[in-house]
Amino acid sequence: MMRTSLLFSAIILSTACVPTTEQYANSMNSVSDVVESTLTTGRKAIEGAITKPKKRFLNNETAENLGNASISDEQDFEAVSSRETIESDAERRKRQSAKYILIKPVEVPARPRIRHLTPIQFAVSTKHPVGKRMYTRLNVSVGNITKPCYKYQSDELAQFVFLKSGGPTFDSRGVDPDGDGYACNWDPAVYRNLKNN
Repeated sequence: MMRTSLLFSAIILSTACVPTTEQYANSMNSVSDVVESTLTTGRKAIEGAITKPKKRFLNNETAENLGNASISDEQDFEAVSSRETIESDAERRKRQSAKYILIKPVEVPARPRIRHLTPIQFAVSTKHPVGKRMYTRLNVSVGNITKPCYKYQSDELAQFVFLKSGGPTFDSRGVDPDGDGYACNWDPAVYRNLKNN
């Protein structure tokens, strides 16, 4: 009996929360009315802005009060000659030149010496093509010869580390098994073309 009454109460409460079709339709109509009135207001505002653009005319006094500079008439000879003289112009130039700051040149600092070549320096100092053996390689690679290159984010970085760690004469990292002096798939042609151009 108790279960039946609880079940009955739950059904009544759940049906009370569900809106009827008429209530749902009324709420949707009110939402659509709001959307439509908003769109109408927006359209009117856009049409008003297009057909009647607001123009603001500022005289010099208003512009000065607003802190805005008016259009300069420095190129108008009559306007300038009415308020300036040769003496006042000379005084103004004197005030301006007093504000000049002369910066004395200093010696350019010496570039720190690098004990190894950078990829750019190496590219422009060599002429042999990719794949031509120029350096002796004693290490014998077994398996995938490109595996050491996977450690580097780019071929440029691989070439930089290769040159820094004894390359091109020595290949301690195994990134130049063919002995051409170019690590992984690094190609010096990019820098050589820049030099030629």
